[in-house]
Formats: sequence, structure tokens, C-alpha cells
Amino acid sequence: NAPANPPPSLKRDLDRAAAMVASLAQDLEDFLRAELEREGFNPSTSSPRFALALDLMTGRRERNPGPQQPRMFFLPGLAEHGFYPRDKLAWLPALEAATSTLKGELSNVLSDTGSFAPYVMPETNAPQRDYQGMAGNQDWSAYYLWKNGAEVPANMAQCPQTTAILSQMPLCDMPQRAPMALFSWLKPGARIPPHQGMMNTRLICHLPLIVPADCGFRVGAETRSWQEGHAWAFDDTYDHEAWNRSADLRVILIFDVWRPDVTPEERHLIRSMLAAIDTYAGVPPRWEI
Repeated sequence: NAPANPPPSLKRDLDRAAAMVASLAQDLEDFLRAELEREGFNPSTSSPRFALALDLMTGRRERNPGPQQPRMFFLPGLAEHGFYPRDKLAWLPALEAATSTLKGELSNVLSDTGSFAPYVMPETNAPQRDYQGMAGNQDWSAYYLWKNGAEVPANMAQCPQTTAILSQMPLCDMPQRAPMALFSWLKPGARIPPHQGMMNTRLICHLPLIVPADCGFRVGAETRSWQEGHAWAFDDTYDHEAWNRSADLRVILIFDVWRPDVTPEERHLIRSMLAAIDTYAGVPPRWEI
């Protein structure tokens, strides 16, 4: 924080820096709004929720604190569910019915554990985030079928039935970000520290495939234990964490889907907004499931 009464020379520098930050923020906002207008956005007639979300994102408005704490984008007005109600996810039973098929392909993948990579990779072109020892750590590792919106052809070829089943799900689709779909392992004794996701317009689905005892998952104030073949979807902008206190490997299938209460218009505007941000930034986004 700046001192309350800085000397004149420092105050001039602080004022100049503040003016530069404000100018850059306004430049980004002008660019975003112009790009969104080209994609059909009109603050008067488009989704009121998205119009408010844009005001929140650009700092024109502030939102009240709540259990949803997205690191990147917040769409107001969505129901607050840590674990999303099953009766609103009609595709879950079909996914669960495929458990044995998915587990069979996972078994083949696990025969070559070298195909898994740490879920949190060290940053090479950005400041390092505090991952509490998880960056580059094989304890929490992933085998991707889709990563940051791109197919991983070699892995899909190893898991054709898993790929086909996932293709029938309402996968989230956002440029350079989604879908994400992966087998995720957590080694014995490992723990994923509490964290929050990127945006509240998606849900993260878990289908447990290999689940020893003494494994758990917390979303907000609710803690559950995985059961093989019993899927759930949750809002990852809630504070959440996972642990494996057993002596065996835990593996689940993870993928992201659109929240069903996000309208087609809002999905289009979100995709357009993210594409505009990427164009403005000129570098690939930092993204996580």
C-alpha cells in the first residue's frame, strides 16, 4: 500500500501509475464492448445477467460476497448449488451406465503410467502461483482427452469408447479453454489443497472409477465420499478440496459442462468475450478445470 502522505516526488509517480492503470483498463473495456457489439451484444436488449457480468468484470460495479468465488468471470443470478441437483442433469444416468466400459479403457491407460503428467504444471512465461507444493507434482496427475478446448488425438485413440461417451455429454465449449476431459489420479496420502475455479457458468463432473476407502471431497460446507460409478457435478467456484488417505491409487474421470441454466445467448456472449480478451492480450490464456 502507498503511504498516506507520500513526499511530492513519490506522489507524482503514484498518480502517474494510477492514471496509466486506469487508462489501460478503459482501453480494454472499450475493446471488449466493441467486439461484443459486433457479436450482437446490446446492453439494452441482451441478457441482463451478462450485461451486469460485464459491468462487474470491468469494475463498473462491485458484487456482494457469496459462496461462488470465481477467479475470472462471474455471471450473477445463477442458483447457488455447491453440488448441483441430480434431477437437473438428465445425462448423468447414461454416463454412470458406461462405468465398466470407461474403467476398462482406464485399465489399459494405467498400464503405462508415464502417459500421466502432473495436473499442475510449472508456469514458464508467467509468475508462479502458490499451489502448495502441487506444481510439477505427480501425486495429482492427469491423462487428457481434451485439454484447453483441443483434442488430444493420441490419447483419444487409446480411449475410443470414452471419447464417444464424452462426446454425448453437454461439454463446455470455449476457445482455448474448454472442453476439458481427463482421467485424474490422486496418489496414496496425497491431498489437493483448497482452491476455486475460473467461472461459475460451468460445472465440473466427476465419475469415480477407482476409489479406495478413506478418500473424500469437500465443496463449500458439504463433504462427500466418492463411490465407483456414482457421478456428480459441482460448481468449482466454491472453495473445494480433495484427499486420499488410503494406501491405494484413486482415479476419476473429470470433465466440464455448461450449467443448464446458462442460456444459449449467454454462452455465445461468454465465448465472444473470451475470444476478445485473448485477441487483446495476444497470449494464450492461463486456464484450469
